[in-house]
Amino acid sequence: MDEAQILFGLKTGDKKAFDLLFDLLYAQVRLFTEQITKDEQEAEDIAIHSLAKFWEKGAADFESFLQIRKFIFTVARNAAFDYLKKSKSHQAHHRNIVYISSAAEENLVETTLYKVETLQALFDEIEKLPEQCRQAFKLVHIEKLPRKRVAEILNISPGTVNVHCANAMKKLRLVYSEKELIILLLLAGFCHN
Repeated sequence: MDEAQILFGLKTGDKKAFDLLFDLLYAQVRLFTEQITKDEQEAEDIAIHSLAKFWEKGAADFESFLQIRKFIFTVARNAAFDYLKKSKSHQAHHRNIVYISSAAEENLVETTLYKVETLQALFDEIEKLPEQCRQAFKLVHIEKLPRKRVAEILNISPGTVNVHCANAMKKLRLVYSEKELIILLLLAGFCHN
């Protein structure tokens, strides 16, 4: 289902269309809010709440998929900033700082959205990897499991896990320069093994 079909389904109240929207945007919204809150669990809660708020509102007032996306991200951004304002650690560290201007806030949102979209592109490339290669790469670099454990899960040798991870990196280097790939992996928190 493409974005136009999802929009049509949402306008008719089709739950399947909302499920597709959720699958399409949840990871992006979670990453976006995690960049603001620096709290993984809070980011997950905000992402779910933002998508649920859209579902409650309905799609009748939206003319395009982009408008829906902007609405969800705006709800998420506002919830993330509300979380920061209510956070004791935020208050303790920032009691005497003037609230950031809306221009600076907008810049933060644009920068964070850029990071999210860039990471989403990386995730899309990872999904294009051959199945065993992708599974090994994700378990090692995303789930952060020891290579020995990954070998047990996939029922392959640790050496094969290393080969799959090396092949994944080789294929990703066809899309990204060495420098870009290192920066993306660091940004995504994948570099550790």
